[in-house]
Amino acid sequence: EGELSVTVYNSVIHACVQKGDADRIEYYIDRMRNRGVEPDVKTYNVVINAYASMGDSEQAQLWLNRMVERGVKPTLITYGTICKALARHGLVDRIEDIMKLLERSGEELNEYFYVSLIYACGASQPPDYVRVEEVFRELVTKGIKPLVVKHSLTRVLGTDKANSLMDSVVSDLSPDRRREDEQKQQHHVRFVGVVKTRSVDCESTSTDGGTESSPWSTASSSANQPAGVGAVPCLSRPNSRIAKVRSPVSAHSKSCRVPREVGLQCHGRGGATAK
Repeated sequence: EGELSVTVYNSVIHACVQKGDADRIEYYIDRMRNRGVEPDVKTYNVVINAYASMGDSEQAQLWLNRMVERGVKPTLITYGTICKALARHGLVDRIEDIMKLLERSGEELNEYFYVSLIYACGASQPPDYVRVEEVFRELVTKGIKPLVVKHSLTRVLGTDKANSLMDSVVSDLSPDRRREDEQKQQHHVRFVGVVKTRSVDCESTSTDGGTESSPWSTASSSANQPAGVGAVPCLSRPNSRIAKVRSPVSAHSKSCRVPREVGLQCHGRGGATAK
C-alpha cells in the first residue's frame, strides 16, 4: 500500500473520531507505530479532545501521559482540552493546578482556560458562585476581554447576574476600554445572529420588551435560563464508542515550554494528577 505519512493517518483518525469509533482510533495509532510512523501533537490532541468532549477525564489524561512518555510536547491546546474535561466534573482545584503550572513555566493563558474554570465552578458541588466572580475579575485584570467569557458566565449565573457582574467590573475600566468592549459585544451579537440565521438588531432590541437593557444583553431567549450545576453535564462513557465531537481549536499551536515535571502521573485506572 506504500508508505503513509503522519498527516494521512491523522486524517483517518480524525474521521474515526467524527464517526465515534474508539476501537478504530486505537487500531490506527497502533498501526502507525508498527509501520514506523510516530503520532505527532495533532494526533494526540484529536484523541484527547474526543474524550474531553464527552467528559471522560480519565481517558483524556491517560492519553496526555502517553503523549509525554513518547516525547511529544503538549501545547496550550492539549492542556486546555484537559481542563475542558475536568470542568465537566467540577474539578476546580485540578484546573487551577494546571493553570498555575503553566504560568510558572512562562506560558500566557488564553481565555479557554478561564472558560473551563468558570464552568467548573458552576458544576462543582455545591456551585461556587463567589469563585466565579473572582475568576472573572482576575481575567479582566490580565487583559482578557470580558466578552469572550460572557456565554459561560450566563450559563452559570443566569443572564441578569452575569450582566450585573460584567457591568460592575467594566465600570471600573477607563471610558475608552468600556467603549471598545461594547463595540465588540455589538459585533459579536450580529455575528451570532447570522450564524443562527436570526435577525439580531443589537442596537434596538431589548430583553425586557422596551426597557433599556445592559450593553451585555443579547436577544437570545435561551440565555435567560441559569444553568447552575447542570451547565456542564457529566456524560457517561459508552463501552466501546465515543460521541461525535468537533476537532480542537487550532489557535496557539506552539508547544508549551513546560518542564517534564509538570506532566501528570497515573493513579489507578487511567486517572492522573498533576505533579
